[in-house]
Amino acid sequence: MSADREALAASQSSLLDALLDGGVPAGFDPRGVGVAARGLLLKRRRSVARAWPGLALALGQGFGPLFAAYAKKHDLPAGGALVDGRLFARELKRAGNLPPEALPYLLEFDLVRAIRGGVVVERRLPGVRMAAMGRPFRLLIGFRNGGGRIRCFAFGRRALPTVPPHGRAAPME
Repeated sequence: MSADREALAASQSSLLDALLDGGVPAGFDPRGVGVAARGLLLKRRRSVARAWPGLALALGQGFGPLFAAYAKKHDLPAGGALVDGRLFARELKRAGNLPPEALPYLLEFDLVRAIRGGVVVERRLPGVRMAAMGRPFRLLIGFRNGGGRIRCFAFGRRALPTVPPHGRAAPME
């Protein structure tokens, strides 16, 4: 490889790192790099909101800032927006920021699909999944029969809806 190509490859690599991690490499316009980085974050956030409308709705105005904080710590997964959204929800639950209204969407996704090797795959067998949250305690149990029909039951104070308003988990990409 020629010296010019090596220099170009190094510049492109440093630009990509800057777009994903912040900072501005030497020889690049700081304003332009910042605009491009914000654009990539907004594109990623919109993709997750489209794949997980129930999660975005449950988080309301907090979706943007919470997703931005998540995206700074986690690279875009190879599986796309469905995987990114599920991992984002998992991170929210660990941090105690997952609203209970998002539980039916996550439970339905987990009944119908699984993430294996960073890729979303359809589940073929019947299954049972449970989701629980506290203050006030809520328990949601979902069953999926062999024909793919899903039944959910909610228990606890101010029980959650048993079927997500849109009726199905996010479509496969």
